[in-house]
Amino acid sequence: MSPTQVALLVVGLGLLSLPIAAVIDAARRPALQWNRVGLNRRTWILVMVVGTILGFGIVGVVAALEYLTSVRPKLRMAGEMGSG
Repeated sequence: MSPTQVALLVVGLGLLSLPIAAVIDAARRPALQWNRVGLNRRTWILVMVVGTILGFGIVGVVAALEYLTSVRPKLRMAGEMGSG
């Protein structure tokens, strides 16, 4: 394998790991947090998974970035509100 091929493989695997990590995080968040922020967990997971598979990774990566930078902080704040 040439150095260029190795670099492309590393970048590709890195980009693939982003939606995987985001899906795992989204799946682990309690339903209460999702309800508090008014978002649908299934929809977010579906967009990240299908976007990664059918969108050649690009759609999944963009959705994962949006989840990690916008949705996840909201979910975290909702979790800090307590269980009541």
